[in-house]
Amino acid sequence: MDKAKEHHIEKQVDLHIAEYNAMTTRHTYYMSMQIVLITAGIAWAFMIATIWSKKNESIFCWGLIIGWQIISLMFIYCFYVSYQIIAYFENILKPNISKIINSHEFWSIDSYFSKKNGKFRVLIDLSCMIFLLLCIIFTIFYRHPTWLCLDWWGLIINLFLFVIVAILTIRTVKIRIFKWNFD
Repeated sequence: MDKAKEHHIEKQVDLHIAEYNAMTTRHTYYMSMQIVLITAGIAWAFMIATIWSKKNESIFCWGLIIGWQIISLMFIYCFYVSYQIIAYFENILKPNISKIINSHEFWSIDSYFSKKNGKFRVLIDLSCMIFLLLCIIFTIFYRHPTWLCLDWWGLIINLFLFVIVAILTIRTVKIRIFKWNFD
């Protein structure tokens, strides 16, 4: 192989590695946002608990879940972007580099974890949606004896947000199941 071709291959690999580094940096930002969002969910619950009032209990019950659902939307979106990044690595970036260097023996950590965790990981991805559904059901039963007009509004808003959470969660799980192409 001549020097010019070797230099061209080396520059292509360097370019792909730079792209990989940029994407992993973006992935790190989204993981950091998820940690902040978990903290925000806990802080939201404590804030609601400190201002709880029997007079406006329906507002606080439904408001707690509304806050959690908004935080959950952001949390699940972070998973969605992270899963898209991994799918991009596995389906586009890794095959491009494999062609250049004639090897598939690199960036195998995602396939290792995917094989190790298997389908259990999908349950973890669905856990946020399941938790929110249980919160809505519990609140319906808790508020039922003293149901007010505000409870209907809280239920409608929460069901609307839950549908959005469910759609985003299912889209996220689909990326994990159908777009990850591990060897």
